[in-house]
Amino acid sequence: MRTTTTRISFSVFLAGALLPGLLAPAWADPDVDEIVVTVQKREQAAQDVPIALSAFTGAGLERSGIGDAKDLVNFVPGLSGSSKDSYVDTISMRGISTNDFGVGGDPSIGLYRNSVWAGRSGEAVSSFYDLERVEVLRGPQGLLFGRGAASGVIHLVTARPDPSGLSGEIRVGAGERGQYLASGFVNVPINENLAIRLAAFHSEEDGYVDNTFGGDDLIGHDRNAIRLSLAYEDGPFSLLAIAEYEDREQAGTIYSLLDGGGSPVTGDHLRVASDLLDGADDESSIFNLSIEASYEFETATLTSITGARTHEFDYREDVDGSAIELLDFSQDQEGEYFSQEFRLVSNGDGPWRWLAGVSAFYDEVEADFRLRADEDTVCGFFVGLPCGVLLPVFLGGPYTPSEGVIEEGSGKGETYGAAVYGEVGYQLTDTLSASLGLRFSYDQREFTLVSRPSTSDVVQVFGRLGLLYAFETTAPVRTEDDWTELSPRVVLEYKPSDDLLFFGSVSKGFKTGSFDSFTVDQLAPGVPSPTEAPGAEVSAVDPEVIWSYEIGSKGSLLDGLVDYGLSAYYYDYEDLQQQVLRGAILTVANVGEARGTGVEGEFFVHPHEWVDLRVAFAWSDTEIEEIDLTACALASGASCEGNRLPFNPQWTASGQVSGRLPIRDRWEFFYLAEINYSSDFDSALDNGRLARVDSFTQVNFRAGVEFNEKVQLDLFLDNAFDDEHFDAILDITTDLGFA
Repeated sequence: MRTTTTRISFSVFLAGALLPGLLAPAWADPDVDEIVVTVQKREQAAQDVPIALSAFTGAGLERSGIGDAKDLVNFVPGLSGSSKDSYVDTISMRGISTNDFGVGGDPSIGLYRNSVWAGRSGEAVSSFYDLERVEVLRGPQGLLFGRGAASGVIHLVTARPDPSGLSGEIRVGAGERGQYLASGFVNVPINENLAIRLAAFHSEEDGYVDNTFGGDDLIGHDRNAIRLSLAYEDGPFSLLAIAEYEDREQAGTIYSLLDGGGSPVTGDHLRVASDLLDGADDESSIFNLSIEASYEFETATLTSITGARTHEFDYREDVDGSAIELLDFSQDQEGEYFSQEFRLVSNGDGPWRWLAGVSAFYDEVEADFRLRADEDTVCGFFVGLPCGVLLPVFLGGPYTPSEGVIEEGSGKGETYGAAVYGEVGYQLTDTLSASLGLRFSYDQREFTLVSRPSTSDVVQVFGRLGLLYAFETTAPVRTEDDWTELSPRVVLEYKPSDDLLFFGSVSKGFKTGSFDSFTVDQLAPGVPSPTEAPGAEVSAVDPEVIWSYEIGSKGSLLDGLVDYGLSAYYYDYEDLQQQVLRGAILTVANVGEARGTGVEGEFFVHPHEWVDLRVAFAWSDTEIEEIDLTACALASGASCEGNRLPFNPQWTASGQVSGRLPIRDRWEFFYLAEINYSSDFDSALDNGRLARVDSFTQVNFRAGVEFNEKVQLDLFLDNAFDDEHFDAILDITTDLGFA
């Protein structure tokens, strides 16, 4: 949910700053003929890439107020499923998402930062500031990016230091609800070959959701980030080193208890009742380091990319969405990641083009999970009597209150992986070319699960609730597995002119196998709780595999009046990994197969030198197949066969109009108006009525003036017509009696 925001932004530009880029719409700079991308490991104009691709300049993203990867769902065709927290489990590309909040697996969408994977919840949703561009690839990218790109890729490229001259920017802003913004950079050349760039960012907001039970307003944030980049170029050799740190303090997911008709029991989307009086917590500390070194030989360029990352993620939320202490969840997580890639890419304009690469990584993540309920709340909710009245009868003595009914445990995953990949392309005729690529991937993962015993008398008498862990472990349960995968891609390109491209592709994507952070495959009876059986292992799921078939066209029409990109796809998805409720127990499982068909398009119209228009849309139809009743069943008891995938609206669309208008000598007026639409979608596999999010439309405005290419004043109005909607709805009426 977003409410109306009026924000004033004041900017000052130092000598040498590239002002025109700061007046850009989200899709391009008005003074830039084309956006150059590197999604195929070589520099290409975005319109020449035979992939369904949306490319955004950093300046344009800033102009549209896009703060992180989740904000892109309003602009990228086929991308949906936003939320206000640091999880990536709702982000859906063409209907494919991963709703596992544990740490035993990977997301289906790949998030990369300067060519280094950065896709884990708690670290992936970092702030957008001082970016060169963002590239969004739709559809599986198994060849180019590998294991973390079954549904697509979001790739952030930060601004590069420039040795040609001193430049900089300072931007500050303020708005209602205690919003304050500050960002900037300074680019300092050391000599003709070496430059450094320092960028920083701050954003804060008080929040806009009222907690009727008390405490501060919810869904606020306080984010701070800093980045230091160094670039060196000397003839054929270049080096780019980047170190960045971000500290994020914001609200976790805020839940609103619904009535039988699906409306908030408070009567207002912007009012909730939560027992977490100081708000849900979502706090991350993220450190990234990357080093890219390249040497250009006569026939090929050799590139080395080294990445290292650490993060800490502390999270807390009130899942029951009410003032009673029933489902208070917390997660404390930390992780580290290291990767190394070498690739060799052909140079020149001959009929042959090729690339080859090898990569390896190590990923470690560990999390403590905790679900707490007040003891009297549990006794009253499930039995209707206070614990002090109920429990002495069973205990044969007095009842001793404890900290609460607590289910807690931990999961730790260590993954080693390596890949070898290559692609060869050939120009068959002046207008027709073909390419064939293949990646071989190997992943080995070890996972350790611990579920701790409960000291509550409620559990001693009635056993575990099983809402997070339905058992306790007598010793850590360790499991190890490995997976291999071949990911081919075949592409055919037909380019009858410089302004027109037609392409077709067949590609395979995959997501490696994973472990369930909350279940084991065998249980032994026990009092008051079951335990792991002898020889039990952590529950595991097989890799996801997707075959995608796509045709598309990109080009320019009417002497450059209209630029466009169109694509149509069909995919076949096997062994879909989803987190499902089996009874009241959450578990990750391969729930079956899925089919998807869709059409996506983007149109850029330039009717006048002072006006630019953009229209984007996506139509999608998905269907679940071969799903068993234990994974998903309707209220009637029937199978979920034929249902749509979660977080997959049938229609999404966005439109933008922007422009610049000289008003006086050295003065210029600029504006931007946006409209974003999503049809209704389901939050769960069962497509239940209560878990359906209604369609919504949001309208945003930007306007301002710029003086002498040095000073700029902006006004922002977000969600101008006060649209209110939920990001998702969790329906657990069958298990616990509410949504």
